[in-house]
Amino acid sequence: MAARLVDSPNDVARLAGQELRDTIRIANGAPGLWSDILRSHAVPLARVMAEFREDLAEAVAALDTQESSPGRDPGQHVGVVSDLLSTGAAGWADTQPRRNSPLTACPAQAGGPSERSPHWVAS
Repeated sequence: MAARLVDSPNDVARLAGQELRDTIRIANGAPGLWSDILRSHAVPLARVMAEFREDLAEAVAALDTQESSPGRDPGQHVGVVSDLLSTGAAGWADTQPRRNSPLTACPAQAGGPSERSPHWVAS
């Protein structure tokens, strides 16, 4: 997503809010570190990214349809995007620690999590 801002008109990047900056924050991370993470989790990430691609295609199609038929009810097309946002909120909630649920270390590598990079998941 951050790569799309490189050649965007100046006003697009200028209008970016904190939420966009939070979303693209890892783009400023060490490429080698992220390459290692991606390589270590390639199969599940590829599956999620393929599903994400389908979601994006659905959203783009809905917005393109709205653009090409301005006289139609916008709710019909925006509803697709709204549904995806609602699903995203549910996905976000799934990442939050549960009350009274102990956090368990999840080995990042065969040797387990290091002090520098602990990986925690709710069990």
